[in-house]
Amino acid sequence: MVADTIRAAGIDRCSILGHSLGAWIALELSIQQPELLHRSVLYGGSADGYCPDRFESYEKSIKRIQSEGIETFAASLAAEWFRRGKEDPMYPLALEAGSHSNEEASIQHVKAWNHWKKRDRLAEIETPTLIVCGDCDRSTHPDLSIEMWHEIKRSHLFIIPNAGHIAHLEYANEFNSVVTDFLSRN
Repeated sequence: MVADTIRAAGIDRCSILGHSLGAWIALELSIQQPELLHRSVLYGGSADGYCPDRFESYEKSIKRIQSEGIETFAASLAAEWFRRGKEDPMYPLALEAGSHSNEEASIQHVKAWNHWKKRDRLAEIETPTLIVCGDCDRSTHPDLSIEMWHEIKRSHLFIIPNAGHIAHLEYANEFNSVVTDFLSRN
């Protein structure tokens, strides 16, 4: 558990930034262990695992993993994360990050997403939260970020223009500036 790791490191309070699935982990920590958090950044995430406007359904992703193999699927998935797809100069980095995926583990990972649901708990969150997304995100549509922003009391929203799901690579300077500013506030 993330909270146990934080405590084992001797940290009493920290800020957390989670991207995509990591945003779900950060959101879960904000709900279950708020005393550990000074601030939270939810980036490219959602309140539930179900993302109806995702570039394809989870079922289709699973079928593609099974029919195309994990390497081909991972290459196309990495392209989906960028607004410019495989043409983005950071695409090789994203491709390398997914190159060690395992087919069965990836399928189980995708299957688990639909069962994670926290939409009804967003109003409980007291941690100051920055919600970040790209306006061209095809994995977690910006509407999902806007929904969290409306429900989390002490939240701020930053939508990065012309960016996809991996905006921190597409627009690193803008992303880093906004996150650094938010995390450095008292």
